[in-house]
Amino acid sequence: VNAANAEIDHSNSTGNRDTQCSNYVAAVLRRLGYKVPAFRANDFDQIAETYLKGWQKTEFSTEELSEGRAELRKFLNSAPDHTAFFAQWPRTGESGHVAIVEKVAEDTYKIYQAQAGANTPYSKNVPVESLLYGRMGVQRSRLRLWTE
Repeated sequence: VNAANAEIDHSNSTGNRDTQCSNYVAAVLRRLGYKVPAFRANDFDQIAETYLKGWQKTEFSTEELSEGRAELRKFLNSAPDHTAFFAQWPRTGESGHVAIVEKVAEDTYKIYQAQAGANTPYSKNVPVESLLYGRMGVQRSRLRLWTE
């Protein structure tokens, strides 16, 4: 599935601030054949438990950045090139974020995402450190990754 070309369906929007990223990930899941309902980014783990049965979930803590970075890099680099992961950055009491992360090659990662205020999803190469931080350098406490 070409994640960069997934069409976002706004008809089932949850109306929350994190709707763009959730709608984008839902569109990709639908292209993969999963009939997922609208969801909030913080609720992606529930969607994954229901619809992605058999997928491996791995959680990373970002409290110790250097340890988290090394652990995440080792985990991502152990996957074959061009492996895609559904990623969730949950946050208690605030909007979370969901996206797709691809391991392109050793120490080369790409994120596919949509953000509030953006009309189309986009992709960009990112360093492993940015996966442990949210927008504008705000550290997130957890990162969850799912892969087949």
